[in-house]
Amino acid sequence: MEVLTGNKTPDLILVFLYLLIFMVMVTIAFKQSKSAYEKKQGSSENRTHLSPDFFISYFIIRALFLFVYELWFRGFLLFDCISWVGTPLAVLVNIFLYVSVHIFNSKKEMWACFPFGILVCFLSILFDAAWPAIILHIGFSSVYELSMYRFNLNNFKIAKS
Repeated sequence: MEVLTGNKTPDLILVFLYLLIFMVMVTIAFKQSKSAYEKKQGSSENRTHLSPDFFISYFIIRALFLFVYELWFRGFLLFDCISWVGTPLAVLVNIFLYVSVHIFNSKKEMWACFPFGILVCFLSILFDAAWPAIILHIGFSSVYELSMYRFNLNNFKIAKS
């Protein structure tokens, strides 16, 4: 539980900084989803819209996955590595592994893992807890995917579940 929540109450200025970063990341997620939607507008790929029930189930599972994923990467792995090899090397190891996990995704997403990985490592170390990375990753993913869902809502046939 200490890895998740930390063992100290963050300063108000840190919370303000975190909220500012969160708002910037949400804005980036929205713009990225809009850009991705606009790029797919001209494509001739088969378009089927998933039912709202399926999407809600997917979103819940995705949020739980990202919770565990970030708890492991920015919680246990990062803080254990810090105690073994120090902060700079721990961050490098964490980012290397984080990028490696995304190697089969698009090159754009893989390259985006570098700054995002540095950011979530920095926030986790700053707050001495994994919750900032967890909330930021779930927030970014949620805004991106919900925006894509909303943008596509009017252009697809509904698939029955």
